[in-house]
Amino acid sequence: MKKIKTIIIEDEYKIRESFYNKIEKSFPELDVVALCANAEEALEKIVIHKPDLLFLDIEMPRKSGMELLQVLREAKIHANVIITTAYNHTDYFRKAMHLSAVDYLLKPILKEELEEAIQKVKERMETQEVANDQETLGAQQNKNSILDFSCAVGKLFLKHEQIVYIKAEGNYSRFFLTDGKNELVTESLKQLEEKLKNCPLIRADRSHFINRNYVQKLVVNSNRCYFLSSVPYAFVELNETGIKTLMKTEA
Repeated sequence: MKKIKTIIIEDEYKIRESFYNKIEKSFPELDVVALCANAEEALEKIVIHKPDLLFLDIEMPRKSGMELLQVLREAKIHANVIITTAYNHTDYFRKAMHLSAVDYLLKPILKEELEEAIQKVKERMETQEVANDQETLGAQQNKNSILDFSCAVGKLFLKHEQIVYIKAEGNYSRFFLTDGKNELVTESLKQLEEKLKNCPLIRADRSHFINRNYVQKLVVNSNRCYFLSSVPYAFVELNETGIKTLMKTEA
């Protein structure tokens, strides 16, 4: 496993330095990239370094560690968090677990307890890496596969990159292709959703799938989705929901 990028957040200087020295000496798998004295400084360093692990003190001036953790979760920042505190409050513990903290350690922190907490972090990271690898593999396999679609004369075989967009025609769907042709498929957009999972074709609104790889510009006031000049269609008109959906979709 790669080194675990770590930030220590502790307002008391002596405790912060002592804890850093303990980690440096006993846990070489941790790469401490920042030491922070308060939540505001920590938030800045978290954005810069994108750490895997935070050691987070609860009682700090101005903004508490628990308030910082709440901000991180609302911002969808999913760093592993180990709470470090001198306060054995049940309410703190419950809130920390609710916000997906890995562990809750009471000061002074015993080496054995620290080892157990770090092991939990490693296990979480390994599980997430496996899940990410499987998702990437599945998406790649889906991208490279040839899909078949029912049509009036039999079957239509296409790769995702051949499809610029799809438009509903009643209970059927019309495929607009990169070669300038269009094909009518006897499947509804609803039926296509499962078949087109994990691919660049996005269900933008009730009437359209759009291949995000061919989108050049989205214009809100006209609800138009403009395509790259490399494909034979200038634009397609969506509804307001369609434009918003595409604007929220990561490239």
